[in-house]
Amino acid sequence: MELKRILARDLRSATEQATALYGTDALIISHEIVNGRTEVIVAVDLQPAEPIELFEGIPGVPREQTPRQAPSFEDVLLGSQKTAPPAPAADQGREQIRAREIVDLVRQEMATLRKEMRLSQQQSLTPFGHQNPVARMIDRALEADHAPMGLRMLLSEELESVESAPQALERLGDILRSSLSPRQSMTGPLVGQHAIFGPSGSGKTSMVLRLAQQAAEYFGEAQVCVISWADHRPGAWPQVQLGCARLGVESLRVQQSEQLPEILEALGPRRLILIDTPGHSLTEHRQQLTSLCPDGIAHLVLPADVAAHQAERLLRGYAWHSLLLSKLDEAHHLWGIVQALIHVPAQLHQTAGCGPAPSDSAEMSADVLVRMALDGLSKRTDQGETPAKPARMTATAAASLQSWARP
Repeated sequence: MELKRILARDLRSATEQATALYGTDALIISHEIVNGRTEVIVAVDLQPAEPIELFEGIPGVPREQTPRQAPSFEDVLLGSQKTAPPAPAADQGREQIRAREIVDLVRQEMATLRKEMRLSQQQSLTPFGHQNPVARMIDRALEADHAPMGLRMLLSEELESVESAPQALERLGDILRSSLSPRQSMTGPLVGQHAIFGPSGSGKTSMVLRLAQQAAEYFGEAQVCVISWADHRPGAWPQVQLGCARLGVESLRVQQSEQLPEILEALGPRRLILIDTPGHSLTEHRQQLTSLCPDGIAHLVLPADVAAHQAERLLRGYAWHSLLLSKLDEAHHLWGIVQALIHVPAQLHQTAGCGPAPSDSAEMSADVLVRMALDGLSKRTDQGETPAKPARMTATAAASLQSWARP
């Protein structure tokens, strides 16, 4: 490899000059402006020197028919494509599934944005709460707190007669509590066979370890087992293995999906068996697990600041036994999950995650969820104006929830 320097009036001219001089295989290393001109550093392959015939004319010494060629710079830097091992078929399949999920997610985001824009246009034509300054202030606070437009319209229409911000917040609390599912939160440690589902990055594995710790403290470590089922993500199994080792509970890995019934039968009677599922293809894995483990109870894990349309899509997919909220300490707003639970009633689990460690847990219920959402909203109304960037939401909805305090 050899480095060449080219000066031209702009980057396009320098690139054309490099191609003309050194061919299309020239590799541009860097470019910058020097004294008003564009300097480009190009890496080119060294021309192989003519072979020196050291043994020419000596009898008995064979002569090479074709000269040896030095390897190109591209082959040395990137490696030869001919010798690169092909990716396994299973990895390619998972990548394709993940790509389709990303495309579907982008489409859903675009559809949601179009819906929000239509609602925004309707709101601009017939503004709600324009005659009441308190209603306008609450609406601006909801907008700054990333509340969905549909929920804003629903709440603001109920605030025409309020006279103060505390009265408006109290009225909002009554509306939200009456709109959410009246079912009580699921309490106590889990018993039996339970499968924990959730999208990638939702804190699902941390929630599994959190539930395992609760059961281990109640029943004993020997009565709890965690199974990593068909999860081939890099680092997924070490995370489960390390977390279970710290808790003192048994952990098993099932790479082949069809082996799950045999593993469950071999475990024998355990008070709690937690199955950690993959974070992709939730529908397919849910159907497969239902056929392999008919006695398994399915739970859904979602981050606290999940978008409303994503939460509604996952909640409508199946009748989940309970919904577990995670990452309360990282959530900036809760209005997305609030709107989703209004449209799709679901039973909240009492255990919620407020950190990465299994001990970072908090109590959750519909009333607590409403108080947390209104707590962030009340701070905005107290400020009198809405900041451009929302501050991270603190988990101080009630004084009784001491476990939410973070240093």
